[in-house]
Amino acid sequence: MTVASPLFAAPVGFADSTMVMGEFSREFQQLDAMYSPTARYSLAATATHMRDPDEHRRLTLTTLHYNRLLWRSNSPQAQFNVYGTVGVGMSYANEAFDRDREQPHVSAAAQVDYETRRIYVAGKAHWWKAERFIVGYHSLQAGFSFYPTAWDETQPWLIGEVSRMPGLSEDWSRAIYLRLINKGYFVEAGVDQDLRPRLNFRYTF
Repeated sequence: MTVASPLFAAPVGFADSTMVMGEFSREFQQLDAMYSPTARYSLAATATHMRDPDEHRRLTLTTLHYNRLLWRSNSPQAQFNVYGTVGVGMSYANEAFDRDREQPHVSAAAQVDYETRRIYVAGKAHWWKAERFIVGYHSLQAGFSFYPTAWDETQPWLIGEVSRMPGLSEDWSRAIYLRLINKGYFVEAGVDQDLRPRLNFRYTF
């Protein structure tokens, strides 16, 4: 069996598909709505809110993104993907960034993932740059499924994650999730190292 379109939180879906994705934690919240005319690229509107652990510096960003599948390798049981993203938008930074006002920003991101029906590894680096700030969100996820399933059956996974937000905090955050996948959706619910809840989801239609 060849793994078809990416099963997880990839920024490009199958041809003529629409996706809604969200990531929600105490310091980072992001909501994406994207459309993939082909399986090679997508156009997305993204809303992001970031804050440091002490809630001193806060950012709100709205961005239009172009996401591109740069490279893919398929084998009978696995898939390896490399994605690139560029974007432009408007941001609001509070007075802790030296100026309390809206300003334009640019963004860039890269994602690499490897997946089979039993294991998953992914790394992501995203940067936003404006006149008064450069901030990022970096994450690494790895996990395994409890057992293989058919495409139309719900499959449970255990996923571990480390992440940080350079420009806001140099501390690494750690989290563990239970992920459920079935056809065009996945949901993962978990907690970070301080037992604060986290929720991520994706729905493709």
